Amino acid sequence: MLHLVTRTPALAGALAASGGDDDVVLMHQAVLAAVGALPRAIASGPRLHAMTADLLARGLAPASLPAGVAALDDAGLVALAVAHRQSLTWS
Repeated sequence: MLHLVTRTPALAGALAASGGDDDVVLMHQAVLAAVGALPRAIASGPRLHAMTADLLARGLAPASLPAGVAALDDAGLVALAVAHRQSLTWS
């Protein structure tokens, strides 16, 4: 499943509901969690992504993302949406 997270408070629910085959995309305000303790706290589980445009809008460089979080552009988001039969937006 594809989990789209738009706000940091919703992230805990998205992570609790996700599994190893899931992708979690941090967008809008939720990208701030990508540079915090979140990536280190998740050793296994869903694949984490942060939207590049949202990172840049908040003055964060995609190259500064920690290991375990991949920068994602719009084309990558479309590819994930095609790859997953279901998606859920968390806000």
